Amino acid sequence: IKPIGGGYWKGSNNLIWPDESFVTFFAYYPYYEAEPNISFNPTLPIITYSVPSDIAQQVDLLSAKSIPYLSSAQQIVSLGFNHALTAIQFKTGSQLPSGITIKSTSFKNIPYKGIHKLGETGNSAWTVDQTQKRDFTLTLNYSSDGTTGKDITTPAQTFMMIPQTLPSDATLQ
Repeated sequence: IKPIGGGYWKGSNNLIWPDESFVTFFAYYPYYEAEPNISFNPTLPIITYSVPSDIAQQVDLLSAKSIPYLSSAQQIVSLGFNHALTAIQFKTGSQLPSGITIKSTSFKNIPYKGIHKLGETGNSAWTVDQTQKRDFTLTLNYSSDGTTGKDITTPAQTFMMIPQTLPSDATLQ
């Protein structure tokens, strides 16, 4: 797919739509030929995703699903992308005094693998594998000046996690 301007993109090959049929399109971003954490199932509109343990390797996964189009009537297909993952950042609270250093933050025992239904949002969008868990740790070395609402993490330090109800043994440290 390549940009053709004005917010439109075009596939590298022209596709022939079936006559008088309804067609639905699915898409996700980012797409990499060899993305090790994403695998697409070409017969179902799902992807299998694993959250990388290294926060620098975590991506903002987006997915989209078109409305059904009558193939003989449509030239351009609109896809509205939605964020598929939960972005987690940290800010200082009113109880954090000046002079305190936060050396790291960790999520422990977090399920990190799941199947995402492309274009879906809400509780039905993900099926999470509760048997596969890992820890996620970010080294910070943040020194508090006592100000409430200050960013502890930078945008590059945003955890991008699968939305889920955490199991009872999950912790934040």
